[in-house]
Amino acid sequence: KEEDEEDCVHTVIQEVHHEQPAAWYHPIEARDISQLRWASFVHGRAAAEAARADALSIATSNGQSLERGNASDEAVFLIRFNRRPQAMHDRLAHSAALKACREALA
Repeated sequence: KEEDEEDCVHTVIQEVHHEQPAAWYHPIEARDISQLRWASFVHGRAAAEAARADALSIATSNGQSLERGNASDEAVFLIRFNRRPQAMHDRLAHSAALKACREALA
């Protein structure tokens, strides 16, 4: 078995040669791109939740009965952050995009 493991370590399936070098981003630019992607994700999720809440509100105002707790229309995301800068806390606490979420949690 040890011989098989040694063979696997040294085996090259196929060498790949790229005509262009790999993309490289300056760390500040990479940080900005990452923050923008995160903000877009949060904004999209908040908009989807607001639309779902509006649909529920319209349905209940029209007298339709809706079962609560249906796992197919409720999602919970638990996200852990390694870093929690003050700017992130400020955006979560004050951004217009998350206002409906904050009010729903209050």
